[in-house]
Amino acid sequence: VLNLQTLFNLTEFDDVIHIEYPISNLEHYQNELIQFYYAVYNLLKQPSNAHFQVIMNLLQQPVAEKLPIKKLDGVITHALNYCIRKVINGQTEFRSKAFQLYQIVVDYKLVLLNKYLNLPRFKNIIITACQEREMTWAREITIQFKSTVHPKYGDSAFRFFMANICYYERNFEEAYHYLSDELLNENVFFGIGVKSLRLRIYYELDESIAFYSLAKSLT
Repeated sequence: VLNLQTLFNLTEFDDVIHIEYPISNLEHYQNELIQFYYAVYNLLKQPSNAHFQVIMNLLQQPVAEKLPIKKLDGVITHALNYCIRKVINGQTEFRSKAFQLYQIVVDYKLVLLNKYLNLPRFKNIIITACQEREMTWAREITIQFKSTVHPKYGDSAFRFFMANICYYERNFEEAYHYLSDELLNENVFFGIGVKSLRLRIYYELDESIAFYSLAKSLT
């Protein structure tokens, strides 16, 4: 039985895919799951926009719902990594592709880890959405998943995400409101992110004294 665990071991999968499925044209594979696995295999073995687009197309089809949730997450992660490499190399149009993938992540609730919100992943989703000017959607999902934040982070994560959204909306006063002094001093995963965001807000509000005071504390 072919599965993603076998698929990601490319050496082991190489012989299987060429012996049992020698046709290079993906449309000839009648089994939808085989199409999915073979598409991911191609992206890992020979990364290309064409192989990436095949995965994007399959993710929009009912076949995606047939994948076990962890394997679906793995497929999306590989596709996201492809987008990130493209954006880093200057092909910023792939940021919109990453946003589409993050929408799928949210739809399947892959932002949850052991029932709690995966904060680093959710931060990436919010920032990418804002960069794509999808602040309304970002605000909606921030409110939607607020109750899934681990109790140890209290309201901090919600305020951090909302502050980022307000910043991209150029509502700098409201963004500052969410970044309280308590949040600035909390030792949580987004600590440096809070200070960096506050610096940018100070700059936009022309708060030079506060800007240089905070900048000095970071050196």
